[in-house]
Amino acid sequence: MPTEPRVPLSMLVLNLVPLAWVVTGGALVWFAEGGPARVLITLAWLYLFPPLLCRLWITIAGRPEGELGERQAGFLHWWALSQLQVIYARFPVLEELLRLVPGLYNLWLRLWGARVHLTVYWSPGVQVFDRYHLHIGRGVVIGGNARVGAHVIERREDGHFRLLLAPLHIEDGATLGMNAAAGPGVQIAANATVPVGRLLRPGQHWPPARRAPSASNAD
Repeated sequence: MPTEPRVPLSMLVLNLVPLAWVVTGGALVWFAEGGPARVLITLAWLYLFPPLLCRLWITIAGRPEGELGERQAGFLHWWALSQLQVIYARFPVLEELLRLVPGLYNLWLRLWGARVHLTVYWSPGVQVFDRYHLHIGRGVVIGGNARVGAHVIERREDGHFRLLLAPLHIEDGATLGMNAAAGPGVQIAANATVPVGRLLRPGQHWPPARRAPSASNAD
């Protein structure tokens, strides 16, 4: 009788990273002297430490990419980087506060290693994953509650996980509709519009919008 596949211990340990980050940050704030120091420590711990640690990690080890099994180094590399981002999924208000200031959220994404133009507009409720794999051009609009990331993960027939991880490209002037999703290897052409609720397959290319023929060319 085949044994059930076991989740690697390293993955289970890495699951503790978000909790450890919250507890450590809380302790630093608690022992800080004075209100201004506590504010600075809180802001730095929330918004600077995770992206800078991510950048250091990918500078040393590179960006994980490709089709990876759960016991491959690249998979664990991705899992560790994901744990640095989990806190923002648990508490979306942290990102929404940055989005209140035009361009500030895009600058913050650059700290993670993303290539995002300052004019990208993020509607409320957008979920962002794998920030270091995002390539988003000038004037792009991301609709409400859309999902943007660079991975999909599934359980294979043998019970083990399979991860597909690839950069996501959204070119200048494109629009990702409300509740739509773009994942690994997706390329959205310049000025293209992805309809509301459309889920783009991994590696899918979404072409530019077609213009209706003018009256002079109707014949």
